[in-house]
Amino acid sequence: RTDRAIVDDGLRPRKPAPDGLRELAREGLGLVFVGDSVDDQAAANAYRASRGDGPGLVFVRVLGQGATPAQVATARRDGADLAVTGLDDF
Repeated sequence: RTDRAIVDDGLRPRKPAPDGLRELAREGLGLVFVGDSVDDQAAANAYRASRGDGPGLVFVRVLGQGATPAQVATARRDGADLAVTGLDDF
């Protein structure tokens, strides 16, 4: 089953707080989070650190065109499950 949800009602703390991810996790489904910033990556890491019995998360970091191998390696080292240059890459 594939569902799509966007959580941004302005009532939760802003990233890197993982509150939006926790809200999505209430459905009990695994999460795929695609983000393009250090704050997105920090939110993914914070969710993982605090999820308890909640569903797992796959974080895809979009680095942008021209990303270097070193940037890809840094994103992966910092917690990205996949680092891509654009949304068409996966």
